[in-house]
Amino acid sequence: MYKIAVSDWVYEKIPVVFKQKRDGFAFLSAPCDEGSLCDFIEQHGIDHLIIDSSIMAGRLYKTLKKDSVISRFGVGYENIDLALADDAELFVANTPGKMSDAVAELCFYLILSSARKQVYHGGSDAEFKWELNYGTGLHNKTLAIIGCGSIGSRLAEIAAFGFKMRVIGCKRNKQGHEELIRKNGFAEITTDLSTALKDADFVSINTPGTKETRHLINKETLALMKTNAVLINSARGSVVNESDLYDALVNQDIAGAALDVFENEPYRPVDFNKDLRTLDSVIMSSHIGSLTREAYQAMAERSIENILHAIDGDYSMMNLLNRQDKIE
Repeated sequence: MYKIAVSDWVYEKIPVVFKQKRDGFAFLSAPCDEGSLCDFIEQHGIDHLIIDSSIMAGRLYKTLKKDSVISRFGVGYENIDLALADDAELFVANTPGKMSDAVAELCFYLILSSARKQVYHGGSDAEFKWELNYGTGLHNKTLAIIGCGSIGSRLAEIAAFGFKMRVIGCKRNKQGHEELIRKNGFAEITTDLSTALKDADFVSINTPGTKETRHLINKETLALMKTNAVLINSARGSVVNESDLYDALVNQDIAGAALDVFENEPYRPVDFNKDLRTLDSVIMSSHIGSLTREAYQAMAERSIENILHAIDGDYSMMNLLNRQDKIE
């Protein structure tokens, strides 16, 4: 019997997947924080993990058995130390592509909300005001997408084919440029961030959160944007310097921002004198980009598949993030 621990909130969101009977497997709801999780692993004899974005900094890698799988429910894996996983001979995998539609749809919702001054949500504490605000049409407007992976590419399709927007993509290298233009509707692909930013009416951040992308959007890059431009971030909060963003909005260097992710989550301002919640030009949501039933079920099933492939030795079938020698 293989025992697989699943981060409790993930288990609770889609219990139907984990409660489904699978001969030889037991899925157990486990605490998210590393210390409690390690205690749980030792207490229950856990073989493999399906985890969320909780930070795993040290003890976990000494607690799991050799060749255990840490299957990340999601795409980003900055919470996992791949070097420590390698040292402990653990497998780390994730679930790319399973949330692309959900996050791209949320991105475009934020674009629409920004363009049309976001509608009132009934049932909230805020008073409904009958206001006739001029919106902005999207036809022929320019959208810059920073990061042209599966989410950025899907967003390009929605914007270009559905709303006839001009879409500029920005990526680190020139690989795949022609296919992105032909298949996904990009009008142009560039490797230069300033080129993408300077002509855009909307800028969508769709790049991973890494050391290289930390504060990619800052005082200097915000200054490159048009004064009527709107910044959209549904990727990782670390990519945007929120203090610099606040200043740019207050000074009307850009027109607005729509944010689903933040440097601190749940949101609290990095600088308490620069609270984004106080600005009318900001739309905020609670990191809900992938939060659809369809995306969560697909990610859960892929998380399980990663473990099953490892057990069978089919490493090439996993979304493996380390130990690439096992694939060769």
